[in-house]
Amino acid sequence: MTTSTAPASHPPRLGADRKGLLLGLIAVALFSLTLPFTRLAVAELDPTFVALGRALVAACLAGLWLWQQRAPLPRREQWLPLA
Repeated sequence: MTTSTAPASHPPRLGADRKGLLLGLIAVALFSLTLPFTRLAVAELDPTFVALGRALVAACLAGLWLWQQRAPLPRREQWLPLA
């Protein structure tokens, strides 16, 4: 029985541009699914509740992503345009 002494190969890392494109593609694909699900939801729920719920879920997911990536907080002059 022989054992291999070759070093373990690591998958290649994505560059920032490719990672951004991949994340954008995933986001667009997921967003495209929201229309059929929204149509199903408004048949049973108030449309305002559905719209605010979608926004809340999106904001929470974005906040978690930014926190996980350790993104810096906006500067003071950036808060007003963000609001």
